[in-house]
Amino acid sequence: MSLQQWSLIADIITATAVIVSLCFLAFEVRLYARQDRQDALDLVTSRRHDLILVLAQDGELASIVWRGLAGTPRLPAHEWARFTMYVYSLILEYERTWLKFNAGALDEDMLREWEHAFTWWFKHPGMQSWWRGRHPGLTLPFTAYIDTMLARIHVEPRDSAMVAASFREWESRRFLVPAAGDPATARTAQPPAQ
Repeated sequence: MSLQQWSLIADIITATAVIVSLCFLAFEVRLYARQDRQDALDLVTSRRHDLILVLAQDGELASIVWRGLAGTPRLPAHEWARFTMYVYSLILEYERTWLKFNAGALDEDMLREWEHAFTWWFKHPGMQSWWRGRHPGLTLPFTAYIDTMLARIHVEPRDSAMVAASFREWESRRFLVPAAGDPATARTAQPPAQ
């Protein structure tokens, strides 16, 4: 074989190696992107679970949140602060999900699930009232996105008012009223059987 033929064979081998390397690189990038999307999905789902679980485990916070969602009567300042911090944590998680979606790290299905969940939150008058306040730290595009979403939501005050009234009733029975002016006779009652 001539030197020119050997050179041609070497070029073919080199080109084949480059093509195989590029195919392997594309496979690795696709695999990494899939894993990155799965990690983002796991994180978002885990945070959503944690936010719901805290309400299931903390009766006092659950009461504050439901009474805050009802919107009336207005919460005392210390409870309004807790309601605000809890709702803010929800909104920040939603913004994180929205930003991940816009960066291509989440599927549209996941964003629609979060949108559906937040539609539920925003159908309560207290949540609508809370959103109308000023909330620094949220990106302007996300704020505009929420405002657009809110324009499509029908407010349903009845459900949150019923649950809030149930919490108020439970809390009023939880602490018995002391006998005329004697704080020593106050005692704690058990919550009603479910």
